[in-house]
Amino acid sequence: MRLPHTIPSHAFEAFRCSEETQLLPAELGRTLRAEDETWDEAGYTTTDGRQQRRGQQPEDLKSLALRAIARDWRNRPLLEELPTEVDRDHLLEILPLDVPFELAIKAVPYEHYWKRAAEARWRFNDPSGHGDSWLRLYCERHLSEWLERLDPAASVRQHDVDDESATPVEHQPPARLSSHCEALLELLREHVRTLRLRQLVPLREVPIRTSAPRDGEDEEEYKSPLKEPEVHHLPMDLLLEKLPNVGEVHVNIGMILLSDGVEWQDFTFSVEDSRRIGRGLRGLERLSKFSLTRSCLDRPRAAAILQGLAVSPSIEEIDFSHCKLGDAGAHAIGAFLSRRARTGRLKVLRLLNNGIGPSGVAGLVRGLLVPSDDDGDSAGAELKRTLARLELRLNPIGDEGAKHLAALLLRYPSLEYLNASGCGMAAEGGMGMAEVLASGTASDNFTSGLELDFSNNEFGTIVGEAFEIVAKSCRAIRELDVRMCGFRKESEYSIADSVARNRASLKKESSRLCPEDRRTTSIGIQSSRGEERVRSLLPPREFEAFQRPQRHVN
Repeated sequence: MRLPHTIPSHAFEAFRCSEETQLLPAELGRTLRAEDETWDEAGYTTTDGRQQRRGQQPEDLKSLALRAIARDWRNRPLLEELPTEVDRDHLLEILPLDVPFELAIKAVPYEHYWKRAAEARWRFNDPSGHGDSWLRLYCERHLSEWLERLDPAASVRQHDVDDESATPVEHQPPARLSSHCEALLELLREHVRTLRLRQLVPLREVPIRTSAPRDGEDEEEYKSPLKEPEVHHLPMDLLLEKLPNVGEVHVNIGMILLSDGVEWQDFTFSVEDSRRIGRGLRGLERLSKFSLTRSCLDRPRAAAILQGLAVSPSIEEIDFSHCKLGDAGAHAIGAFLSRRARTGRLKVLRLLNNGIGPSGVAGLVRGLLVPSDDDGDSAGAELKRTLARLELRLNPIGDEGAKHLAALLLRYPSLEYLNASGCGMAAEGGMGMAEVLASGTASDNFTSGLELDFSNNEFGTIVGEAFEIVAKSCRAIRELDVRMCGFRKESEYSIADSVARNRASLKKESSRLCPEDRRTTSIGIQSSRGEERVRSLLPPREFEAFQRPQRHVN
């Protein structure tokens, strides 16, 4: 018996007999089992204990007609023309999965078909990362796999040269994507919200010799390459302009599917690639997350990308982890933060393992605290403290950088999470952090709680005792990771107990407040008349009449 996919499987399990019930004498001889969906396929036991098998039940005429439609669906794609929704659901269950993607994406908007297609193509599928939509999951993964294997030389069309005075074609930038690329992107533009690229195939070119042959140099030596050309990739600006609904972009420029001809240059990208990425991000009005990790991203490349992100109105998360920014790149990010100090919405900034030192941390802190003077129309606007998470793990900031982070904790109340794990801080930097956190300013600023990760720093036992006082005095700390910091076990246990009490206290206080109060951290609420009143069990005056009992007189 066919089980429609519209009925959840647990609905049948709820009415299924248990194993103990099936062993009862009355159940052994029962032939009609309404809860058994395999009644027309499996055998049954007779009253005398003999096993018999039912014959195969013939399909009805409607099922045979739907199977005929499914076999010829490539030539005649009938789906919405079916008379009932039950017939449509049945056809979606038997529709072949080898239908061309160009046809299926236009004619089949139903989730069940794309769930079948995704499970048949990939082993692991998680629609929760794709808006709980199987159609979106299939489209995004299909596009990602196609772009990861795409040869950039075959993905673009060059300008045509009509006159001899024009620039040669080989020196002109690509004008537009190829017709095949544009056709695929046009099909997917309404369904792709997240673009994840694990690799990009580089454009392989022959190394060039830029200098003229010297005296005494033969032709063979002259032909040998002296300078390796820059490695270019797929033009991201031409790609992203075809996907206006993209809200998240995650790119890893490198190679994970290696072949025999792999070179170290395949893991790099040019400044022109960065400019194209920045121009592509500039046109995404819904962009909220951008990630470019594990690459040769340095200051020139980061600055080119940040120029596009600087005009993005909705960017909330930036991830440049495991790159090569250094202090110069950190200063470029600081300038970006300073420029968006009054108009930005950035909440998360991840700069893990970028070789950022004390100077780079100073640039970041200055960008968060000091607005830029060339903000244009927003020069007189109020500063927006929006950054909630700052991750600087595995950067050699040292004790000097710890001082800048301490200044940030004093003056930036919106911060909720700071990760400075493995940053080379010693006793001096740890003591400075402890002094700032033990002051009353930290408790007053971080009313919603503060999570800190200072693990893997050589603070020492004295700093551990100072952090014991911090955990007890600063009630705003709800997480404090100080593992591998040279603390005594007693200090670690005391810190853990104090942080647990702080966390319970914060949770208890937040449970007392309504959602409006949590946003304003105030006990008063706003009435419809604009007057602030205190929460009470008594009804408001305008609703007192509804609380009185109504007596009906005959």
